[in-house]
Amino acid sequence: MVAVVAELRAENAALKARIAELETALARARRNSSNSSKPPSSDIVKPPPARPASGRRHIGAQPGHTRHERAPFLPDQADRHEDHFASECPDCGGPLQRATEPSVVLQQAEWVAKPFEVVEHRAWDGHCSKCGRTVYATLPPEIEGAGLLGPRMSAHLTWLKIRGHLSYSALREYMADVVGLSVSRGYLVKVIRKVAGGLRPVWTELKRALPDQPVVHADETGHPEARRRLWTVAATCMQQGRSFYRYLVEAASAHFAQRPVPSLLPTAS
Repeated sequence: MVAVVAELRAENAALKARIAELETALARARRNSSNSSKPPSSDIVKPPPARPASGRRHIGAQPGHTRHERAPFLPDQADRHEDHFASECPDCGGPLQRATEPSVVLQQAEWVAKPFEVVEHRAWDGHCSKCGRTVYATLPPEIEGAGLLGPRMSAHLTWLKIRGHLSYSALREYMADVVGLSVSRGYLVKVIRKVAGGLRPVWTELKRALPDQPVVHADETGHPEARRRLWTVAATCMQQGRSFYRYLVEAASAHFAQRPVPSLLPTAS
């Protein structure tokens, strides 16, 4: 009997300790900024969504989802065509009369073997045969302003830096591994800053127009000066349903040619 009582007392003590442990955990879980020293940012604003009763969701479209298919390329968008023909009848080996229309059409997009071209721009001086003066040739401003990388490649790298969040080391690796062009991190920094410098008037124009807007979509993320301009332009393009990359090409082309950069204000001409 004494042993049984001792065993029950030990079990009772263990249960009390477990209850105290659970009560402490529950009190800790119920803490928030209103009943403790925790900051408001630690409060759970949106509880996690409840899992469906049927179990785990499958990857991809869910039952009842309307099917969406990509629209095919237009006929004039195909760069070339490759035709594949059946050689002979598999039963008798006889020749085949070709059908008037293909039975299967598959459009495939692929990188070209070399995704860029190198253009060597050369300026030739001239010597006047009449007065003997030497006339020095100059490169067009859009060529000299762009430097090694043209406006489309500069816009491509800027898109990867801003929208793709790639570091300069990753950009350098991408250029060497994917594009096949070796450039330094320092030069990539100059390219991004050069594109951002051309967008300074556009950014200033947008900044001045912000106080007059009924709704401003913004976050609290801080960025350096150059990337702040690029982020503002990227957000404006997305809000307008405009391609950020195509706008970067237009802006870089204009900036390199020393022309005004296109405005993003809807009322601007």
